Amino acid sequence: MTAKKEQRVVESERPHLAIVSTEIFNEAQRKLAKLHEIYGRQEGQLCRGTKVHYTQVYPTMLLGGLIYCEFCGARMHIGAKGRESRRMYCPNHRIGTCARSVLVPLEMAEQKMGALLGEMLESYPAWVQTAVARMGAALVQADAQMPAEL
Repeated sequence: MTAKKEQRVVESERPHLAIVSTEIFNEAQRKLAKLHEIYGRQEGQLCRGTKVHYTQVYPTMLLGGLIYCEFCGARMHIGAKGRESRRMYCPNHRIGTCARSVLVPLEMAEQKMGALLGEMLESYPAWVQTAVARMGAALVQADAQMPAEL
């Protein structure tokens, strides 16, 4: 972290508080520098990694990333208070770009979504049978391609 112009930086050496010896630390720093030289971002390269938050790529909850604000279209965020009181909210409302101030109870939304999905699947039994048959065929095909040693 870099200091601001008006801040005064004070450094103090305290070798007696070290967790590892200076030699081991310096060797680790040399190895890290070598790895950065080999694998780090090179001149002219674009930045690597995802351009979105990891929870959008790998949701951590059932409804994570699936619900959007009806008013502004933003992906609803999930507040992280206790399990019973977690709510989904529009992140744009907090910064003032969305006029909607809606809090959706997460547990209730998950229950309603599960019920809706159940109703949909019960309404189309032929589709469910076709999906199960295709999944079974795909599993048999994948099993046939596995080496016998596994």
